[in-house]
Amino acid sequence: MGERLGRAHPALEIVTLLVSEAVTNSIVHSDSKNGGKITLAIADCHDFIHVDVVDAGGKEVPRVRDDELGEGGRGLQIVQALAYRWDVHEDATSRTVWFQVKYEGANDASRALPRQQESTDPGETALKRTARRAAWTVAESLAVERARARRFEARWGRAWERPDVTADSRGGERFLY
Repeated sequence: MGERLGRAHPALEIVTLLVSEAVTNSIVHSDSKNGGKITLAIADCHDFIHVDVVDAGGKEVPRVRDDELGEGGRGLQIVQALAYRWDVHEDATSRTVWFQVKYEGANDASRALPRQQESTDPGETALKRTARRAAWTVAESLAVERARARRFEARWGRAWERPDVTADSRGGERFLY
């Protein structure tokens, strides 16, 4: 998580804890537990982190357990207590537990961007929903990055060069990861 968000990210500890809880629940309670697939998608949306944990679903719907003295069942209690928002979406082939963690430090450019619209398509699968959210987040992040570059150029009179991005021969960007 530290490599993805950055070791100094203000939401790192909470997001790491909640990802651990949600992924552990998928491993223990879903039909993905015997070598099945679990997909984790993390997006920094400039004032909150959005996380999707997609698994193969199961017989029981994830729920917050009421037994405070029970041996287990506290994962979603922790998610409920620390997440800004969270929910579960299921379809015929998968289940997504998603949550959002707010953090301080959002800049003015990110607040001016439009927020992602939720799909009204009842047939949208969890994986398609995750891919749509990821594509939106990438587009939003590029808009913020370009606004920063324009402010830098206006202030310093030269283009902003990032060491991890180069221009390709067609004028596009190529990331050097």
